[in-house]
Amino acid sequence: MISMLPVGSRRRRTARLPALFAVVFASLWVAGSSARQQRSADQESPRAEAERLIQEGEQLRLQQQKEFLLQAIEKFNASAVLMQAAGDDAGHALALEKAGSVHRTLGDSARALQSLNTALSLRRAGNDLARTAETLSESAGVYQTLGEMQTAMARYDEALRIARTVGDRRVEAAALTGMGRIHDALGDSEQAIAAYTATLALARATGDRRAEAAATGNLGRLHQTAAESQQALEHYREALRLFEELNDRARMATALHLIGAVYHSLGDLRQAILFYDEAVTLARRVGNRQAEAQTLNTMAMVRRAMGEHTVALALLDAALPLARAVGDPRLIAYTLHNYGDLYSAMGQWQKALEYELEALPLRRAAHDRDGEAHVLLQIGFIRYNLGDTANAQAAFTDAHAIARDVRDQPAQALASIGLSRIERDAGRLTAARDYLDDALGRIESVRNGIAIQELRTSYVAGAHDYYELYIDVLMQLHESQPSAGFDSLALQASERARARSLIELLAEARGDIRQGVDPMLVEREQALHRRLNAKADRQLQVASDPAQRHVAETIARELERLTTELREVEGEIRARSPRYAALTQPRPLTSREIQQLLLDDGSLLLEYSLGKERSYLWTVTKSSIAAYELPPRAEIEAAARRVYRLLTARQGAPGESVTALRAKVRAAEASYPAAAAALSRMILGPAAPQLTTGTRLLIVSDGALQYIPFAALPAPGAEETAVEDVTVAPPLIVEHEIVNLPSASVLAVLRQELLGRVPPARTLAVLADPVFDRDDARIRRNAAETAASGQAPRTAARRAGEGATPIGPGGPIARLPFSRREAESILASVPSDQRLKALDFQASRTTVTGDSLREYRIVHFATHAFVDDEHPELSGIVLSLVDERGEPQDGFIRLHELYNLTLPADLVVLSACETALGREIRGEGIVGLTRGLMYAGAARVVASLWKVDDVATADLMKRFYAGLLGERPLSPAAALRAAQVAMWQQKRWSAPYYWGAFVLQGP
Repeated sequence: MISMLPVGSRRRRTARLPALFAVVFASLWVAGSSARQQRSADQESPRAEAERLIQEGEQLRLQQQKEFLLQAIEKFNASAVLMQAAGDDAGHALALEKAGSVHRTLGDSARALQSLNTALSLRRAGNDLARTAETLSESAGVYQTLGEMQTAMARYDEALRIARTVGDRRVEAAALTGMGRIHDALGDSEQAIAAYTATLALARATGDRRAEAAATGNLGRLHQTAAESQQALEHYREALRLFEELNDRARMATALHLIGAVYHSLGDLRQAILFYDEAVTLARRVGNRQAEAQTLNTMAMVRRAMGEHTVALALLDAALPLARAVGDPRLIAYTLHNYGDLYSAMGQWQKALEYELEALPLRRAAHDRDGEAHVLLQIGFIRYNLGDTANAQAAFTDAHAIARDVRDQPAQALASIGLSRIERDAGRLTAARDYLDDALGRIESVRNGIAIQELRTSYVAGAHDYYELYIDVLMQLHESQPSAGFDSLALQASERARARSLIELLAEARGDIRQGVDPMLVEREQALHRRLNAKADRQLQVASDPAQRHVAETIARELERLTTELREVEGEIRARSPRYAALTQPRPLTSREIQQLLLDDGSLLLEYSLGKERSYLWTVTKSSIAAYELPPRAEIEAAARRVYRLLTARQGAPGESVTALRAKVRAAEASYPAAAAALSRMILGPAAPQLTTGTRLLIVSDGALQYIPFAALPAPGAEETAVEDVTVAPPLIVEHEIVNLPSASVLAVLRQELLGRVPPARTLAVLADPVFDRDDARIRRNAAETAASGQAPRTAARRAGEGATPIGPGGPIARLPFSRREAESILASVPSDQRLKALDFQASRTTVTGDSLREYRIVHFATHAFVDDEHPELSGIVLSLVDERGEPQDGFIRLHELYNLTLPADLVVLSACETALGREIRGEGIVGLTRGLMYAGAARVVASLWKVDDVATADLMKRFYAGLLGERPLSPAAALRAAQVAMWQQKRWSAPYYWGAFVLQGP
């Protein structure tokens, strides 16, 4: 498994010497040493020469690179020979100890033991108790690496007794650390905690930073085993910081590896790879084959999870010879187990089983109980897939027992999942449900201990299949016992599996969690925001320039680091916040509570859960709950993607000719009615009797259905009607108001927020038609007006190589001329004292981040937006990028900044392209601008699902606000419906592409 050395902060600190200078200095020093030896050979005694060789070896050792470490061993061995010839047993032992220690660093356990055991014999013969204890502790660590736990424990115990007798607290700490590692490996976490805690106290009392770092990291390892990921990460970060201060690259590599392992275990594979890459680079630099092999293993498992099986296999093929050369049976077993895992993912079950059966006795011989549990788990899943149910059940049962003994909650959960599948397949559904209750309880226990919200989200996303299995079991119970209420329990399980992070974020947003937190930590968060923005701006500048591809790649890596650091700081703020600790985390709703949300008889909730084998739809009214089985996820999502492609065919593709685009649009228009009708029958057909005219539909969708505007789908079985001489089936929006929701539980949180809120005093704020380009005519006009007033205009001097147009995501940012017409028409319906008109240069970041928008019930953005799927927090809204004088300014409002705004609006409208999109995370939904605005306080958001037409959007928004702010004001859902129906009824705009993109989220 993973080495139990420690971890801490990821930022690199400057080494004592710049790396290049250190290498050159060492090389020159070594090159000159032979000349110095020759000059002094006749002048110094063999003993003096031996001492000098030890000093030279120590200088080489400090460089922590393989070539210098090998030279250091040569120096120490040469010194040992001279010391032996001089009859200096103490010096002989010292030289051997140093050689053995470097062999250990290089992962050469056999040579390390040879040197250390000879040194130990010399120490015992000389009755040098202090040095005997030190050598015992060092050699015990090698025996532990080799899996000889009893020998290792005996040596640590003897070293501890001697160290306490002679008062050597440093060796006492080292022995306690080693004993803690053994207790940890054997699953005795209480003894391990006691040993590490005692070590930490000793290290701090004596100022031994190395021992402090090791103890801190080892405590982190215990937290990781107990699935307390947040605490593990904090300990690892602190240990890494200490090792960086010590310039101990070997242990820095281990620390980085373990930080990566936390991210890996929580499903954040991209972050894991970044840390693993750094770890393996350092391990290779210092020549530590064991650390290199460990990290190659974990890198392979990340690539396996990403579906890159060939890459994963190559990494394991590189790791196995290293593991065998090191001779660590746990590392060999770990590599074999990972081969089994990889071949399982490739569906080569028999080959996978052979590797796991080879790994199992090695795990047992090394007394690696945690590792044994994971091998048994994999054997269980392999045998299950091979149809060997009896042996699979035995493996899962044994794995569960061991995982319980070593307190490995994730492993216990996986064992329960395996057993639940066996029980489900056998028709023992109650037993299957009991196992799933156990598994999901453990998964949520792990999740609740994670303060970094993104890691909570990724962890549950990785476990989403288990929630699907739970829903499936409950629905099968419902089929056999229709009156027992299992369909309602399945609906509750669906709520339990979705949008949990959003629910918690909304509660957190109302808690002002930064109050009472160390101001330096809050300032660090703000500084990271600034650095992230600056780096993201630079990325936009180089994104479309092929000549700067390498610059863009470097910036992308830096953005990953900054994003990780920001998330960890935000997690630390939550962990230290008194207000966050006092928050009552909202729980998912029960089925009865969901029904109570439907305030009238005219509302119908449709909630979807897409599963691998079967999908489900629940329909909920005030008085009833019904459940329906739907086709598997793959079938539904294929139909949904086809509909989305047809809806957005008018967008065109880069480089597509006008002729080709027109042909594609004609084909899409011909194909769309049948494709939309097929999808409607598939996902709405079972509920058709409940879709009565006038019913308000609340849609909680899943998977690819989140990209489909239900408003544009025909009702299942709808009859065609004539619209301006064209015969079409009327879309759902003709007879239904439609609201989209991440979950029913989110609706409850938003409604509760609205109940306790004092509405803003004013009606409408509009930000539209920003200035993106310093060559914009509005800058010239402003300069002319300035000159006419007698003031000296300032011109924007361009820097060498700077273009006239700022570069945005995908190229230059074009003005949206119809956004101005849109804004003017909207504002015309509101008295001047009730509106804010922020056009041109006033459509700026300063306007958004100031206090003025808090005064308005409705906030409307008519501008560009962009979505970053890789880093959702860098998605944003584009405002004026230059000021009145043409000077560049920051005009981006990014998602991570929306989270820090206060915007208590009843409605925010994002009249821009793709503003409803973002990064889709299983179980959580789409993470994008809508979520950020809700966090900032917006109760409802209107946003778009694709790149919208500028002219059509201006017309749609004019109609929308006419309904929203007219003499008889409509609700946002009713106003959007009226506007979309009006557009559909016009031949020019009847295609859903022109009006269907905009969706409403919120109560």
